[in-house]
Amino acid sequence: MTDHESSRSEAEEFVTITTIWGSFRVPASGFFASVYDPESDERDRLEQIRRGSMDLSLGKFQDLLWMLVPESRTMIAEILREELDDAIEYDLHLNRSNNYALAFAVYDKLIRPVLANISEHRDLLIRCFVVIQRIIAEGNPAYDRDPVVMEILNRLDAAGQLETVNYLAPDLIALYRRMKSSW
Repeated sequence: MTDHESSRSEAEEFVTITTIWGSFRVPASGFFASVYDPESDERDRLEQIRRGSMDLSLGKFQDLLWMLVPESRTMIAEILREELDDAIEYDLHLNRSNNYALAFAVYDKLIRPVLANISEHRDLLIRCFVVIQRIIAEGNPAYDRDPVVMEILNRLDAAGQLETVNYLAPDLIALYRRMKSSW
């Protein structure tokens, strides 16, 4: 083996990682190379979004909101904090989070206020509607779908906002209308 071939194969076996402590050359197939691989982190995030759940799952609705609508994270945290406080105070076991409260908060604090100014908040609304559509299509009917339909879509319907939503998410409104016609 020539010196050139030897140095080339050695270079392929090591990678440079960057940490808060500096840059280091580590074996490409080793633990640290995988931990500090930004592409691996991105692939992991995309896989979690694809399957609709995080590694530390809060439930499908909460997970999708957390991943796709970061603006909802404070609401999720507040609801979870209240539920944890109640469990501590009343000596209760932990249970699934209240999706009715979360769905109403999404409607009341994220969707309803920005529908009047779609041009500035188009991206936020579309991300919210993507989550809602996935919940209707993939979520547990009683635990996920019913709260989203009752607290968000029925309220939008009662407020006469379905045509506005249809402009941004026609597949969601078609799905909602099909569901509604089967009731």
